[in-house]
Amino acid sequence: MRVHHARWDRAQGWSTPLPAVDGPRTLVLVLSGPAVPGPDVPVADLLAAYPRSSVLGASTAGLVLGDALLDEEVLVTVVTFERTRVVLDHVPLTAGTSEEAGAALGGRLRAHGSGPGEDLAAVLVLAHGRDVVGNALAEGLSRGTGGTVPVFGGMSAGLPAPGGLLPPCWVLVDGRPRTGVVTAVGLYGERVGLSVGTGSGWADLGPQRRVTRADGATLHELDGQPALALYKRYLGEEARGLPVAGLRFPLAIRRPGEHGTAVVRSVLDVDDATDTILLTGDVPQGCTAQLLHQDSEALADAAEQAARRAVAAADVPVGLALVVTCLGRRLALGSRTEDELESVVAGLPAGTPVLGFYTYGELAPTAARSCDLHNETLTVAVLGERP
Repeated sequence: MRVHHARWDRAQGWSTPLPAVDGPRTLVLVLSGPAVPGPDVPVADLLAAYPRSSVLGASTAGLVLGDALLDEEVLVTVVTFERTRVVLDHVPLTAGTSEEAGAALGGRLRAHGSGPGEDLAAVLVLAHGRDVVGNALAEGLSRGTGGTVPVFGGMSAGLPAPGGLLPPCWVLVDGRPRTGVVTAVGLYGERVGLSVGTGSGWADLGPQRRVTRADGATLHELDGQPALALYKRYLGEEARGLPVAGLRFPLAIRRPGEHGTAVVRSVLDVDDATDTILLTGDVPQGCTAQLLHQDSEALADAAEQAARRAVAAADVPVGLALVVTCLGRRLALGSRTEDELESVVAGLPAGTPVLGFYTYGELAPTAARSCDLHNETLTVAVLGERP
């Protein structure tokens, strides 16, 4: 497996010539920084250079290259496999069809397996970050791929202006930025491996409370109290900045029957008229929710541990580290954002190429599922191929 990085910006163009490695075993990852008005020029160059390759891309809320945070560039990573088969596919996506879309896409990728030794081994996925129920999409992807294949990726994103709303976002389909779609690459064969580590690092703020009323992703009541009023009470003056301020005060959700396992959910919107909170994924009634707040040192430490867990789980040589981390962590860390990126690099073997992005929602395995929705979480996948 060979890995090449290239960077493009509007002033200088390409940082290096694109490698001549087009072919059916080549994967091209394209990530657009939030300050790039449109990726038309670099994407056109890529399509011309890699007509037979699988091109997977999206807008982001920030780019990760090594331990650096970048906003004004397009990052491209070209991965050429020796023995691994690569298949690209996509399906339409809406909030109401999220689970069905995930199941359909996962099933189609699984169907491309060609028998023992050539079955689906891993999936990399990018989904439109708006008008989607992330946990339903993850559930569908897990079911469609058979429940044991690791699925890793995230939602496309943009970077909000201070005090602003979340901006539009897109994923690449047939070389064009598109909304309302989820796209993924399946990797096939016994030689490829993908292992994942996740890290939170958020600190508890207040007790665990039972979700006594919820409807899908809308949280109505906690312990019988109006959810938004209770949330605002903890935020104090910070509540003036809702809903964007909610990215810095997520909730830890523990599902019934999954003791000790929590997923983090971001606040997407609030409704003062109904005293409700809209989260980035469904909240089962009867689960517990706990407010979280930032601890900068703990966030950075969790990032390093995520990288170390991914490496420890790897059963192939580490060829590339993919980092998908949440916009909320960037907003919380501010000028210290690169601290957690430095921590990721510290947790990886020296010299490992690192590429990633800031997202509206991370998709990665948990102990209970081969794909789940995470928020406010740094996820690391290490990808490699046996000789």
